[in-house]
Amino acid sequence: MARRAKQIFQRLPFKENLRRILTQVHATQEVYDAYWEPNFIPLKTIEARRVITTVHDMSFREYPEWHPADRVNFFAQNFTRNIDRSDIVVTVSQFTRDRFLDAQSEVREDRLRVIPCGVDLSVFQPRSAAAIEVFRKRLGLPRNFILCVGSIEPRKNLSRLLEAFAMLPPPLQRAYPLVLVGAEGWKNSEIRDRVKKMS
Repeated sequence: MARRAKQIFQRLPFKENLRRILTQVHATQEVYDAYWEPNFIPLKTIEARRVITTVHDMSFREYPEWHPADRVNFFAQNFTRNIDRSDIVVTVSQFTRDRFLDAQSEVREDRLRVIPCGVDLSVFQPRSAAAIEVFRKRLGLPRNFILCVGSIEPRKNLSRLLEAFAMLPPPLQRAYPLVLVGAEGWKNSEIRDRVKKMS
């Protein structure tokens, strides 16, 4: 039941706004020592002496066509006016830091930190050959393949990946088939049609 509810929630067009509303409803009046917002926009309802916000990219501003309209509108209304609450802005790469400063020139550089995304080694670790074999057989995967992990949506540039794969010689395609793994995403009917034709 919980899994089904999660699937329904993921299909909602305004799920990001709804998630934030639900978070705000549960927010308390307590003042915390530190509040880390991992997703771009710190909530006004969480009071803290220090606020740290992680910005993953600036694509919502530079490439709005890659995002659903409700997400672009939400960021347009809330990102700039809320990011200034942050004592520290963390970007996941130097590239994102530079793009952020181009867009938010009023933010002092000494408030920025570049911290690449980490890896939980208790979850992500090499598996035994036996475990890999069981997993591969369960999913019907060949021994060798090209793996692409990411939601199926425009900003992942899957169209270019499919074009590149189609240009490979057929023997190479058969030896290293392309495997796509990711959430449903949005605006992906054209990509899905191409995948079906290539299967």
